[in-house]
Amino acid sequence: MKVRKNQTNLTATEWENFICAFRNLKEGFLKGVEKPTLDDFADEHAIAFKDGGNGKLHEWKAHSHDGHIGTHFLAWHRVFLNEFENRLRREVPGVTIPYWNAFKDPFPEELKKISDNEGKRVAFPASKLHFLLPNFDQTDFEAFQSDLENGYHDQVHADLGRTIGRAHAPRDAGFWLHHAFVDRQWGHWLEKHNGALPQTMNESIKGDQIVTGKKVSDVLHTTQLGYVYGNGVYYTIEKYGSVDFVGTLTKDMILCAKLPNEEFYAKLWIPAITRVAAFITMQQFPFCIPGSKLPIWAADTMYCDLRAGKLNVEAEQAHVQIVKKTSGSTFFSYQIKALNGTKLAKFEGITNFAANDGEGTIDPDMLYI
Repeated sequence: MKVRKNQTNLTATEWENFICAFRNLKEGFLKGVEKPTLDDFADEHAIAFKDGGNGKLHEWKAHSHDGHIGTHFLAWHRVFLNEFENRLRREVPGVTIPYWNAFKDPFPEELKKISDNEGKRVAFPASKLHFLLPNFDQTDFEAFQSDLENGYHDQVHADLGRTIGRAHAPRDAGFWLHHAFVDRQWGHWLEKHNGALPQTMNESIKGDQIVTGKKVSDVLHTTQLGYVYGNGVYYTIEKYGSVDFVGTLTKDMILCAKLPNEEFYAKLWIPAITRVAAFITMQQFPFCIPGSKLPIWAADTMYCDLRAGKLNVEAEQAHVQIVKKTSGSTFFSYQIKALNGTKLAKFEGITNFAANDGEGTIDPDMLYI
């Protein structure tokens, strides 16, 4: 599984590899670079962006402007980025596109090597934050998509300007990091709203040579294209997961779990702890696609089967053990322990970057694979 990381977490080697692969594609067909080159990607984006002439703004529905609504904005760019990422990996195996939160971090210093942007911080006027930042409580996908595109997305392109502000924006490396962050927000929104589907699910995503052969339903989950984002369930387990995990449950804690010897994950959120029980909401991710959310009332010490969603199973069948500890008449706590090769890890990080006046917050409903 490919993992796209926050650009702030890239190692020097990861930056070097990304920059090397990008430069190789930038050299172009006339210098012996196999197609598609960077120019090919930029040309296809320009066709998707323009109306009239050879432009396909209305037909491809990849952007919203000049009276046209980009109903395929997120889906089209998801395919576009994935194809570019796969093309980069032909130059340097293992490379992935980092993501950049332009609201929190200035233009990455490393990108100056492959960008005509000088690395300024994008301006997000406080008086316009309600318009520029997406509302993750919006329950309608088309409305959320439109807000994300016309607010945060457009602001970054327009404020940075130069190449990234034009139809051939993909020629600037910042385009790819910016759109990776935008793409990531679809997953957060989808999770928060229990897999709410676009109205365009059965429509084909149209392009020329690069964006071809897929419907919106084929790209609803990033895992359908073989990648995830850092800071999700998968990455948290891969980086921090331990078969020896033991921890005390606290209100609003989020734990990620991976069952032994299979691609089966789970998210455990603790919304409440009382004298009677610890309340846990478990969501399964079979085959890396989110499933139903199951309630667990841990009233006493018990063994849990996370795959079957069963409590009080035999110890050798369990994935975790939940232990209730009491001391006197007022003190009580609950402890969770990984069992039988199951990996557990505590999630820590921002999922809703638009919350808390832009400071961000952890939203347990948004944590995605």
